[in-house]
Amino acid sequence: MELPFVDDWRVLVAACEDYESWNVVGPHGLLIVSMPGGDLAVWQPSL
Repeated sequence: MELPFVDDWRVLVAACEDYESWNVVGPHGLLIVSMPGGDLAVWQPSL
């Protein structure tokens, strides 16, 4: 999985078949989790 950011910064993280590999937490409740196998679970912010 590649997460692009501003100014050409990127984070590259391989998915794990057995565990959640990474997560990103943002403002107002945003949560993105890399699920086992590489699918993403996304919780949208509440505004």
